Parts: sequence; structure tokens; C-alpha cells
Amino acid sequence: MEDVVAEPVIARLVRLTPAVRARLRAMLPASAVDDVIQDTLAAAVAHHDELEGTDGRLLGWLLVVARHRAIDWLRRHRGPLDIRTLLVDDADTPDPASAVVDRVVLEAALSLLPQHQRDVVVAVCVHGAPITRVADDLGVPAGTIRSRLHYGLAALRSHLEANRAIP
Repeated sequence: MEDVVAEPVIARLVRLTPAVRARLRAMLPASAVDDVIQDTLAAAVAHHDELEGTDGRLLGWLLVVARHRAIDWLRRHRGPLDIRTLLVDDADTPDPASAVVDRVVLEAALSLLPQHQRDVVVAVCVHGAPITRVADDLGVPAGTIRSRLHYGLAALRSHLEANRAIP
């Protein structure tokens, strides 16, 4: 009986999948999009009884679930944060002179951060220290380190963008 109930939902899901795929392409590497769509559609089928209403409402639900699944995927697959990505585009191949300029610009931007944020950004992004070790070294909770890292990187990026160090 559930298959009969799910059939109209499945038809709607098939119709709305291209919009979800387009949104995910902006968030994820191409190799991950199909996996996240599959997880999203599986969640939709599991909750088919809650998905009554217009296609717009269903699309909204799908996009929220897809976004959450994409964030989960990104968290599982993120590599170590490389602060140099704040300065150079992947397509750029900086020569040694521009690498020196980048370093000077980055050091100047780091000097503008409050000390507590600068210490965390340098420890995690430059030296590659795990958040838990930085938290132990500084005697503060890991959540505080994550917060300082988040706000420090946001301020750093904002400063670099304002001074045209990054596009």
C-alpha cells in the first residue's frame, strides 16, 4: 500500500530533482552531487506522508534537506584548512616574487586581528594544529577555539577583500 502512496511523490521528486541538482552543484564537487541527491531523495521517500502540498513547498523541503546533507558531506570530506587559499585562486600559479608579496600582505592582515583570534588562526591554519590541542594549550573549550577561528578567518578575508588582495 505504501508503494501506491509513494508513487505520486516519486513522480514529483523526479520532476524537482534537476532544481536540487543545480543547487548542489554550486555547493559540492561534481563527484558528490549524486550521492547527496540520493540521500535527499531517500529522506523524501521515508517522509512521503509529510510531503503533501504544492511542488513549491516540496522543493523548499528538498532544498533544505539537500543543504543539510551537503554540509554533512563537506564536514566529512574537508581537508586541512590552507590559509593560502584566502590569497590565491586555484588557477593562479604565483611566481616567487608574488609569493613574497602574498606573505607580506597576509602577515599585515594577521597583525590586524585581535591577539586571541590571531593565535588561533596561526596555530590551526599555519601550523596545522588540531583544534583540541589548541584548546588544551590555551586552556579554553574547543568551541571557543572554533568560534575564534571562524571570526578570525572572516575578519581576515574581509580585510584582504577590502584591500583587493583577493578577488
